Amino acid sequence: MMRRSRYNCKVSINKKINWEEALDIDNIDEAVMFIDPSTMEPEERTQFINGVFLDYKRIKKDAAKDKSMRGYYQKYSKLLGVLIKTYGH
Repeated sequence: MMRRSRYNCKVSINKKINWEEALDIDNIDEAVMFIDPSTMEPEERTQFINGVFLDYKRIKKDAAKDKSMRGYYQKYSKLLGVLIKTYGH
């Protein structure tokens, strides 16, 4: 049985992401934003960030072949950086 440290469970409570900045858009309706890593358990948050990373790798590969994907690649790159800076430790 894996034991969760109190640090890992409490650390995310005070860390919030500015989604408008992370996704590089002007306005996000809070009702649309239903994914909040700060409310996830540490294992869930790790899986979520890993999923974003896997998407990032696929889009990076696609962007090398298709210039229209470069905007998505840049957004995923920025989002991944914000997630890691906020929750990586």
